[in-house]
Amino acid sequence: TALSLHQPRVFEAVDRFAALSRYGRGQLALLGVPAESIEVVPNYMPDAAFAERSNANAGEYALYAGRLSPEKGVETAVTAAGIAGIPLKLAGEGPLSHRLREQAAFAGAPVELLGRVGADRLTELRAGAALAVIPSLSGEMLPFAALEAMATGLPVVASRKGSLPEIHPLVDLCNAVS
Repeated sequence: TALSLHQPRVFEAVDRFAALSRYGRGQLALLGVPAESIEVVPNYMPDAAFAERSNANAGEYALYAGRLSPEKGVETAVTAAGIAGIPLKLAGEGPLSHRLREQAAFAGAPVELLGRVGADRLTELRAGAALAVIPSLSGEMLPFAALEAMATGLPVVASRKGSLPEIHPLVDLCNAVS
């Protein structure tokens, strides 16, 4: 109700709207924003964020860095780690922490929950990883987790949700597990 009340005034006052991805543009259009007034302006990474080369071939584990909540699909990553026998480090915290620990133990999956980590520790984790996983189950607008991992030279294994297919190259983790 509030959106419909204020929407006409917003449309009159704004010439252009910005979306982080084509997916985001589509979502705004679904909300009634005129598609012709939406520009896609993707997130970017500063030059200093890019590694000179990838060290992923020496990596020893898969890395997930983000919120441990249902829409992020972390349970799928734990299942995949168990099936593949690939060590998985989860950097983050959230409402699924306890359940993920139980899931990994029950499945005998090689999963380590690290909790929240600082920027320096995350840099170390990326340096030791073979790949990053972004198994989102919901529409991501343009996740920094994928951009940051790719900038450091990590291959990204991700679901085909939201804007993730717009970032290349990606592998459809969710379809591979199901």
